[in-house]
Amino acid sequence: MNIKKMGFLLVLFFSLIYPQKNSKPFLQDGEILPYEGTMKKAYIARVHYLDADGDRPAKIFVYIDGVPYPLKLKKGSPANGWYYSSKLTLPPGEHKYYFYCEDGHGKSDRYPRYGEKTGPIVGIHKKLNRKSKLQKGGVYFEEGEEGKNFIFKVDYCDPDLKPPKAVMVIVDGRAYPMELHKGEKANGTYIKRLKLEPMRHGYYFIAIDDKGEKIALPEEGYISGP
Repeated sequence: MNIKKMGFLLVLFFSLIYPQKNSKPFLQDGEILPYEGTMKKAYIARVHYLDADGDRPAKIFVYIDGVPYPLKLKKGSPANGWYYSSKLTLPPGEHKYYFYCEDGHGKSDRYPRYGEKTGPIVGIHKKLNRKSKLQKGGVYFEEGEEGKNFIFKVDYCDPDLKPPKAVMVIVDGRAYPMELHKGEKANGTYIKRLKLEPMRHGYYFIAIDDKGEKIALPEEGYISGP
């Protein structure tokens, strides 16, 4: 006997002892599969439903980008089973979803309890390239035997975990390649040490992801200093 079935029998036993109290249903392990694909791919939503009183769901839906899709029992019993959607086709983009049910006696549940889950990510005949980020860019200086070295520093993050083709700092119009200082190439801190003349400078950061798309920090203009 698996854990879910044993748990259902226990809560059902206690519900028979106290029949006057209606327990709320419980949703868990909700997901949409596959997590990413093309517009032509068929996507399936599924969630496990459990009701201690033995009530089948009066309503059970997955909401994708705010649009409800009904679910039907596929495995198990109506009060303790897996509910699936029909095959779904979705437009391109990164989608959000959650599951919702009602037991028909005034009780309901939602999965996740708050907010929404991300997915699936749908591309047009290819996987969607999610935009990388540059953040926490700045410049510092350190004392050394040869004088003051300015250290330019920026964090790069690619949600697809693909290393960038390049991360650069542009100082006074000149590009300097940066090197990984810590972390992973797709999610790490890059630095560049430079000696600069004692004058007011301007700089910004540029990264080129594995697909050749450029991002800049700041997105417009430059940062004044050091």
